[in-house]
Order: sequence, then C-alpha cells, then structure tokens
Amino acid sequence: DPLGGGLFLCTAYTAGYVAWLHVVRNVGGIWAYPIFYKLDFAGRVKFIGVIVAAMYVIFFAQHFLHQLVHGGEVEESSVKKQKQTGKVNKGKKGKSRKAD
Repeated sequence: DPLGGGLFLCTAYTAGYVAWLHVVRNVGGIWAYPIFYKLDFAGRVKFIGVIVAAMYVIFFAQHFLHQLVHGGEVEESSVKKQKQTGKVNKGKKGKSRKAD
C-alpha cells in the first residue's frame, strides 16, 4: 500500500528529526530553532504538534492530488513485468539474458 508505506516513512523521518533536535539541545546546549528558547516544555510540545499536523495535512493533500492526476494507477516496474512474463532482456553489451 503506497499510502501506508509513505505515511510510515514520513512519520519515522519526523520522529527521528524531532529526536535529533533534542539530542542537539542536550549535547550542544543549543536549540536548532530560536523559537524553542522562548517556549516552555508545553509550548514546545504544542508547537511541534502543530508542525507535525501540518506535515500530515500536506502528505494527505499530495496523496489526494496524485490520485486525482494519475487516477490511482500504479505502473508496474519493468523488472516485475519481466519476471511475470519471462521475457528476455538485453544487457548493456547486447548479450541476451533471461530476467531474474
């Protein structure tokens, strides 16, 4: 499922980035973004929550637009097609080889 895989990757990246912000703060003693100096813990949680919510809105908007433009069709890769059909593929030097 492209939506589930993309959503997982987006969430994992965001969680890693937020964790890295806190590592930099704990190790280096500085915040990567000056606004964090003005916010207390609850404020930072709310701020990061709003940013994450915006990221999800953008993610689902791009997914919707992609479905609208491309109609939800996912083109099979040529390798997958070759495996299914067993067609011979020409290598770089013109040698015939059967698709893996």
